[in-house]
Amino acid sequence: MIEWTHVDDQLLAYGTLKNDLLFHKIPKENYLYYINESLKLGKQKAKTYKHLSVEELCQKNHIEISYNKQSGKFYGVQFRAQIELKKDYRKIILYMDSLCEMLEASQKYIDEQITFEDIVQIHLAHELFHFYEYIDQQPTNERLDRIVRFHLGPIKLHSTVMSSCEIAAHAFAKELLHLNDLPNVYDYILLIHQKEMTIDGFQTLQEQWRREIGE
Repeated sequence: MIEWTHVDDQLLAYGTLKNDLLFHKIPKENYLYYINESLKLGKQKAKTYKHLSVEELCQKNHIEISYNKQSGKFYGVQFRAQIELKKDYRKIILYMDSLCEMLEASQKYIDEQITFEDIVQIHLAHELFHFYEYIDQQPTNERLDRIVRFHLGPIKLHSTVMSSCEIAAHAFAKELLHLNDLPNVYDYILLIHQKEMTIDGFQTLQEQWRREIGE
């Protein structure tokens, strides 16, 4: 196993923020606002449920946990988990093949002792946060300032920053499960495992992110 070092929450959150479709519309001076507020909201929500396990939270909210043997790849996008909220049922679907690949990568690069159940817990917690956003009618992006996506003379069109929901969900999972890093670190570990990125390349990327957010 290769020795892995902790990655700062702000950097991992920024990696998620950069994936936002409207990232180019976010003023640079507001990067840390969206990062820190999203992290704070996710962490605060987790503290509400700190005495309950992920399974207990699912049971309490009548959420079925379903294991799917398919890869979870749809139209070129790889899913490891997703939540379905219908009028008559609530379900979190976990895609076994994708989770097993993440387990293999995690054992190689982070911790040989990590188990499949650990990986499952992370993904359940992430989807649970989105459930709470839905049921409380308080999606993270709607709680933060809007950005101007179009400006022509006196006309201004505003939008929310959707990636803030993902950042908050990562923070929720980290706090609830007492993780060392935001769980999207596993996305980069998987890229390294798949030879699409190197460890040195990830370190260089972190240095670039640090410069961009002005740490």
